[in-house]
Amino acid sequence: MLEQGDGGLIPGLAAAIVGQKVGTKLIVSIPPEYAYGTEQSDRNPLGGQTLVFLVEIGGTETDPTIAG
Repeated sequence: MLEQGDGGLIPGLAAAIVGQKVGTKLIVSIPPEYAYGTEQSDRNPLGGQTLVFLVEIGGTETDPTIAG
């Protein structure tokens, strides 16, 4: 089971995957306020956009079931 940590994910995506088990498949829709903010600019081209991710939880670095 995934736990929350500083993995460099946008807040909405990080919140969506916390507690999910390996093998889970999700469609995650993240509104701007939980992604890159509501203001779009040259430095923030994804601001104001709703982001949609297709996510499959494959494992974690400490998961012994991952081949590697």
